[in-house]
Amino acid sequence: MTEDRLYQDNLAAFESRYPEIACELRAVGAPGSQPIHEDGRLVDIDLGGRRLYGMPAAEFARRQVEAYFAAPERVILTSPEGSYLASPVAMAMVDVMIGALRARGIDRLMHQPKDMIGFVLIIGIGLGPHLADVIERTHPRHVILIEPIQDFLVHSLRALDWRALFERCESRGGSLDIVTHTDPKLIVASLHRLGNRHGKALLDGSYLYTHYTTWLTAAVRGAFKSEAMMLIGVRGFFEDEVLMLTNTAGNLIGNEFRLIDGEPRPQRKEPAFVVASGPSMDDLIEPLQRWQSHGVVFSSGSALQILLRHGIIPDYHTELENVPACVDLLAYILEQNKERFPRGRFDGIRLIASTSVDARIPPLFDETYLFFRDSAASTTTLGKDRNCVWMGGPTVANTSLELAATLGFHEMYLFGVDCGRRDDRHHAKDTAYYTAKNFEGASSTMGPGDFTLPGNFGGQVSANFILDWSRRFLEDAILIHRLQVHNLSDGALIQGATPMVAEALGFRDPPLDKAAVVESIRQASPAFAAGEFLRGRDLKRYVTTWDRIRADIEDLLDAARAECDTFEELYERLLPLLDRSQDPYDGLLQMIRSSLTALPTIAHYFLSRIEDPKVRADVLHEFADAYRRQVGEMYERSRALYAAVADGRAPGP
Repeated sequence: MTEDRLYQDNLAAFESRYPEIACELRAVGAPGSQPIHEDGRLVDIDLGGRRLYGMPAAEFARRQVEAYFAAPERVILTSPEGSYLASPVAMAMVDVMIGALRARGIDRLMHQPKDMIGFVLIIGIGLGPHLADVIERTHPRHVILIEPIQDFLVHSLRALDWRALFERCESRGGSLDIVTHTDPKLIVASLHRLGNRHGKALLDGSYLYTHYTTWLTAAVRGAFKSEAMMLIGVRGFFEDEVLMLTNTAGNLIGNEFRLIDGEPRPQRKEPAFVVASGPSMDDLIEPLQRWQSHGVVFSSGSALQILLRHGIIPDYHTELENVPACVDLLAYILEQNKERFPRGRFDGIRLIASTSVDARIPPLFDETYLFFRDSAASTTTLGKDRNCVWMGGPTVANTSLELAATLGFHEMYLFGVDCGRRDDRHHAKDTAYYTAKNFEGASSTMGPGDFTLPGNFGGQVSANFILDWSRRFLEDAILIHRLQVHNLSDGALIQGATPMVAEALGFRDPPLDKAAVVESIRQASPAFAAGEFLRGRDLKRYVTTWDRIRADIEDLLDAARAECDTFEELYERLLPLLDRSQDPYDGLLQMIRSSLTALPTIAHYFLSRIEDPKVRADVLHEFADAYRRQVGEMYERSRALYAAVADGRAPGP
């Protein structure tokens, strides 16, 4: 076949599968790089000062592939990570899988998947001489190719039979996706999208192959490795949804409040001070005391104790977490400040909180503002037709910044928003985590650092998954809201926030008229008496919808169990159910979706490490049966909760 014919056939194959990429390739004029031919074959690319391969591409690929498979780079889990194993639903599935193995005399698994490979990620296509061999030796379900250099993709159309490659991947029931972005962040976003589309459970055991190295391919490789747990991790779990629904119902039925809708309000001119309880807060009290009258102060969770200890009364206090421990912490802070708050409540402080906080918290404050958090069944059902607040987590520091932005604050100053730490201190010294024994170890940000991040004032800081997740969401919020943020915290560097040393903090304008600020926010926030928000809503429809959910899922599982021979086939049947972008059940599916997503991840971990295919098939059937049982158990509990809310009763925990 001539090069021109191969080019046209390949372009036609792209047009039928990737029309946008085909359009881009057609638009490329004369490539900046030049093809190198030997004996009538395209064997290399002249980059101007050097060649891509420096030898015939086929020989380069042969050597590279052999070297790679001598020590392949893979994503290997050491346990069913990312499935929130503290969840009883998740642990029940772990017990099922272990029990199924023991019943068959299996007490040891392979350390890594051998022939159940979900993904191979190949960074760099070049002329593509390595692609067929890597795919053949890994036998993945899904192939993701990343090629940020458009010239190379154009040249590959004259060197590689793309049609044969597509057909090879598709004949196995799998897929081949191509990512052509030139921005590492956009590439990683595409990987998230593809991971969700094809099923994140399959990421365990995946291969990561880099064909050539540039700053961009190195950045993508590094980003993928650091993002692996974000890609695999499941957001939320059933018991947490139960608690959030219970608390939301309790607040909407039992407490009066004002509502903060997620729609951003007009921009305000007053600065906002977002105060969290990172270790660097110990060194930021003095400048905050000096300038507190020049900014609206938002205290975040445990930071309230620090502020009160130093005589600073925040204008707003934010809470996000739904656990009873938050009630205990606030009670402890009240006890520590009983002379200031003799009535046993935080007089003069306004609460801003998710509807999902414990319903005993709002009565502790002068005035309560509630918002609906994103990605929760309590929001998609009880908060239906209301704008939720996005990126309000995972930590309460995120809550403060996002709520301040939603209220219209544009200029912000971050105090103690560390997202990491420079030494063994995980919080400021004046928090309950250091001043009371019963709160030691009570925060998810206390865990050991899993990696390092660039520091706000240089150097490196230690961070874990939660802290890094918080940092990323802060960066997203700053970008999306176009905020002007100054970061005084000695923690992780937050892109979009300008580092500011405490000595540089200062204001020329007179102190704020805070009473006027507070009143304008109050007037823009509709008030609801206890029970008023849900009055007149048809909530009984949710009860009958639960019956439909159970029947539909059981029908799906019964058919899949009878017709699917492999985990991959069964999992593919489940994927529409796990897709967060759609919910044909009036928002109810969110209640169980996180756990429905986690359970196949657990099953894949065990199944992919069983060497005998027959045993694997038997254990697969046990997984399908257990999955069906757990759907039934979650259905019973969820239906009962919604029945109580429909009757106007705040359900018990």
